[in-house]
Amino acid sequence: MGKFWKNASGNAAVLFAAAAVPLILAAGMGVDMVRANHVQTVLQGAADAAALAGAVSGETGAAALQDIVVKYAESNGVSNALESIESITPKLDKKNRTFSVTIKGKMDTSLMRLANISNMDVGAYAEVAMGGNALELVLVLDTTGSMGASGRMAALKDAAEDMVKDLMKLEEQGVDIKIGIVPFGDYVKVGMANRNKSWMSVPADSTSTGKYCYNTYPDAVNIGNCRMSDSWTSYDDGIPTIHPPAEICDWDYGAPVEVCSDSTQEIKWHGCAGSRDNPFDEIISDLSARYPGVMNRTCGAPITTLTDDEGDLKDAIKALVPVGNTYIPSGLVWGWNIITSSEPFDEAKTAAEMTALGGTKAIVLMTDGANTLSASYPYHEGNDVAQANLKTAALCDNIKADNITMFTVSFMVDSAPAQDILDACASDSEKSYSAESAEQLTKAFRDIGDSLAAVRLSK
Repeated sequence: MGKFWKNASGNAAVLFAAAAVPLILAAGMGVDMVRANHVQTVLQGAADAAALAGAVSGETGAAALQDIVVKYAESNGVSNALESIESITPKLDKKNRTFSVTIKGKMDTSLMRLANISNMDVGAYAEVAMGGNALELVLVLDTTGSMGASGRMAALKDAAEDMVKDLMKLEEQGVDIKIGIVPFGDYVKVGMANRNKSWMSVPADSTSTGKYCYNTYPDAVNIGNCRMSDSWTSYDDGIPTIHPPAEICDWDYGAPVEVCSDSTQEIKWHGCAGSRDNPFDEIISDLSARYPGVMNRTCGAPITTLTDDEGDLKDAIKALVPVGNTYIPSGLVWGWNIITSSEPFDEAKTAAEMTALGGTKAIVLMTDGANTLSASYPYHEGNDVAQANLKTAALCDNIKADNITMFTVSFMVDSAPAQDILDACASDSEKSYSAESAEQLTKAFRDIGDSLAAVRLSK
């Protein structure tokens, strides 16, 4: 027995056998932890996708949000990564404007089973910040005559309606949201109801009677030499119409005969506002110079001041009609007025109120072309396009300096200088959009809406 106990030739085998189990368990834990880390990465990607999808969906009901996040989680590999899914849980926090998704499940182990550990708990959490609790937006929309070509007006209406519909869903998530609309052309229609406001200056309607004379040519004779004229081109707000050749002849008109009659002219206001004298047409803070009503001028659909009534907004969009020529400063002035809390309107929140709510004020300027008119004060009947462009740039700068975010959308614009003006008008390069089709216009408006909802992963 003594010799047996003193014999050490088999100790290595015994010691190795004793150490084998913990060594295998340690290696097994390493393998399973690597697998768990991979599963965790898959789950985090799935949670991120599900949280973003739920946040931008506009849904607020528990069942609808559950369906959305489960669909996105499973389509991003959750079922394949886990042996069993314990829960996929969405949470909408209206007060703090967050939306989160929590995923919990179990992963089967391999070598760790030797230690009686058959599975591991794994999970992921994603949280989306959904922006502030207030949003004020004004759509400044080009409704000039050129918008009547190539289906542009129909495309604009569809894109604007979709934006309104999507953004108004934020109201259900606890956001104080209001939207206004400013159609513009030669002028902006502020509406007949504002005629006697302290910030408007509109003369009384009147009539003027006088003698009107013109020449007639009763002895005119066609003397022949008929031939075909050249084709010619006319323009409606920069959109060309080519007129085909027509037959023209020479005439001997004879002696003119003057015809005179009494004529009564009506001088009426149709709700259209012109421009205040320079430099008041670049600011809105000083109302010592009132906005002039231009007489005997027609303009498009009336403005819609800030409202949370989705039906009223959609009706205003449906009422848009193409008319007139392009003077962008007119639209910008009234978009700025509408989104500002001081007169002439009072629907907007103050800057301090928006800051307290973490809110955003924004203007979207959409146009299909460059300025074709300039201010002749108070009318817009000049042809100094350079002046109009300078006014546009000045207003864009002043609006941005007033802590209002500027988005611009060019629609079928083929003028590089016009595009440059819109690019410079936007708050930054990411807020300037260019659309060449109805589909691209809809996408531009949708992307702007998503940007205003400010959905982003925060955790």
